[in-house]
Amino acid sequence: MCIQPDSHPDQGSLSAFVACLVTMFLALGGLAFDGGRVIAGYVEIADVAENAARAGSQMIVDIRSGNPQIDVSAARVQAEAVLRLSGVDGTVIASQELIEIQVRRNVSMKILSLFGVGNRSISVARRATPVVG
Repeated sequence: MCIQPDSHPDQGSLSAFVACLVTMFLALGGLAFDGGRVIAGYVEIADVAENAARAGSQMIVDIRSGNPQIDVSAARVQAEAVLRLSGVDGTVIASQELIEIQVRRNVSMKILSLFGVGNRSISVARRATPVVG
C-alpha cells in the first residue's frame, strides 16, 4: 500500500520567494552598475569641460597694455578643439572677461532598462576667467 503525502497549502511559496529575491538582486545590481556609469560619465564630461574652459581662457591679448582680455575668436577655436579631441559635443560661450563651456551627454541604462528606466541625460557647465598677475 502506497501512502500519499498530504498536499500542503505552502507548496510553491519557496519558488515565489526565490523569484522575488532574484528580481531584487538584479535591480540592486542595476542600480550599482548603471549608477556608476552615470557618475563616471558626469566626471568625464566635467573634466573635459574644465579643460576646454581653461584652454580657452589662456588666449589672452593686451597683457602689456595693462588691459588683459580674452581673444574671443581664438578662445572659442581653442575650446572647441579640446572638445573635439575628447569626442564630446558642447557649446562654447566666450566673452572678453570669461569663457563658459556647456556639455551634455546621454547615458543608456544597461540593466535598469529591464525595469523600464530609460536613458539619463547629464549636463555640465564650467567657466573660467583669466587671472593675470
